[in-house]
Amino acid sequence: SKTKLCPISNGNSESTISVSVSKGECNMKFTYPAVIGKEENGSWKAVLPDLACCEAEAETLEEVIEKANAALYDWIELELSEDEVNLPPISDPRDLEQHLKEGQQVRQICVNIRLFDGWDE
Repeated sequence: SKTKLCPISNGNSESTISVSVSKGECNMKFTYPAVIGKEENGSWKAVLPDLACCEAEAETLEEVIEKANAALYDWIELELSEDEVNLPPISDPRDLEQHLKEGQQVRQICVNIRLFDGWDE
């Protein structure tokens, strides 16, 4: 089993996507920040600002984090299925924290995607 960290520069900081290869399988770990806050109606909303239209809404903080994980997984999986993969740069959470509204927080959302030999054929 080999693990390789692939640096992604966003100009202000450097983030990584972790890639682990073992017996024909490739596991990729993606981490993107989400801005999470409570809406006026009492529900929670998570927005992953680096990924177009990648959002989640739920009744509780725990549920919105779970749904944000699912939204990130679906977004990345769809992008990896495209002919030309174009993953956007990862924002530095410290930059996002400077623009938060009252009651909002930044959370790192992380997903693991398993790819197999020939996944891109």
